[in-house]
Amino acid sequence: MHEENVKRRSSELDRTLRRLRLWRRLQPMFNLTGALHSRETFFQGMIHQSASAMDLRLPPLYPVQSAANYGLLYILMRAITEMGCSRVLELGAGQTTRFLGALQLQRPELQVTTLESDKEWHERVSKIVSHTVVHRRLIRRRIEGIEVDAYVDIEPLKDQKFDLILIDGPHGSRRNSRWTSLEILSDHLADEFLVIFDDAERIGEQDTIRRFMQSRGLDVEFSSAKGMKCQFLAFSPAFQAAKFL
Repeated sequence: MHEENVKRRSSELDRTLRRLRLWRRLQPMFNLTGALHSRETFFQGMIHQSASAMDLRLPPLYPVQSAANYGLLYILMRAITEMGCSRVLELGAGQTTRFLGALQLQRPELQVTTLESDKEWHERVSKIVSHTVVHRRLIRRRIEGIEVDAYVDIEPLKDQKFDLILIDGPHGSRRNSRWTSLEILSDHLADEFLVIFDDAERIGEQDTIRRFMQSRGLDVEFSSAKGMKCQFLAFSPAFQAAKFL
């Protein structure tokens, strides 16, 4: 029975990832119709309405091009304000760092750590947020038998466990993209968790998503979100609400 369940879950995962790749191929058509921009405007409106209701002062946000889209910011806001995520690690600094920084200022119980590989960008972002932004350069080394660009080490994380990990860095690659995140997920994920893979429509990110899901025996629940960019969400029972984001 367990083997049948694994096959079923594997098929569900395959279908989800195929749909995300198809979404990417259809993006030029969606852009022509304005559908994606309407979707992002919808998420933008919900974020600003919610921020106003919570008296949350948002920083200037520019979720365009390769930066985080409003759909991702919407997921983060609900994960923290409604689902109770309180120990956050993000890989890759950017618009989400500013957004998380604003939430952390309003919620002292919220712990946020950002891991960034680019030294200049790290120095720039560190000046505009109050939470911990750690710089770790990349080197070529093997992780799970594959040579990739990986953080030189993750010593600053020590024995910390996070219930929300956002994987939006380091830089992407054509295959096995952001593979270095597998080490962090293995060692620093809390028992109850939500993992968000950004850019989940790209085949390289999907390589990493598959390996992560396989490492959990495919027992982890998952869902996806689609906008200007796509996200893949994997979560434990305590965060089942992520299925409905």
